[in-house]
Amino acid sequence: MNGIIKGTDGVYRWYYELNLYKNPVVLFTLWKMFGLITALLWVFITLISLGDYNFIWNGFISNTKYFMLFFIGIEALCLIGYLFYTLIIGGRYHVIFEMDKKGIRHIQASRQFKKAQLLSFLAVLAGTASGSPTLTGAGMLSGSKQTLYSDWKQVKSVKSCKKRNLIYVNALFNRNQVYTEDADFDFVLDFIKTHTPGAKHICR
Repeated sequence: MNGIIKGTDGVYRWYYELNLYKNPVVLFTLWKMFGLITALLWVFITLISLGDYNFIWNGFISNTKYFMLFFIGIEALCLIGYLFYTLIIGGRYHVIFEMDKKGIRHIQASRQFKKAQLLSFLAVLAGTASGSPTLTGAGMLSGSKQTLYSDWKQVKSVKSCKKRNLIYVNALFNRNQVYTEDADFDFVLDFIKTHTPGAKHICR
């Protein structure tokens, strides 16, 4: 474990800084989501229109063309929105992970937190500089933007993509994205696999 700290509470913690320009995984997720929505709308409209006169020969073609243009337009808007958002936040996504035998927590840090501050927080949480890591952790979380927790018992599938330093941890209504450094990837993935024996595991 290179950048992972194990606390006295048994929780593994690490910090990851995602370069949104070099690793546009968030953009790919948006494209997939809106692409799926568009496809489902196309199927729905096609099915309810099958009974219309002359739909199969004319309506189907025009309907398909419309949704293709809609798909191109919505994907272009996703790209523009992603680039604008990336520019605003400085091209970096700062995140802390907490992982133990029960689950994993994804914590998006606020913009005011710097890398040195986050690493210092991790050291304190690990119990190396304070007798009350819980109090310090509460302070850190109060400055976070978003927290997403995955319970191992509810995980249905785990998809790993080592070249992007990314592990998808998917439950029914929960899609978590776990990032790690190269040196820690195998450790984190093996830990997740060990604690999700009933989930489907896919490696890319």
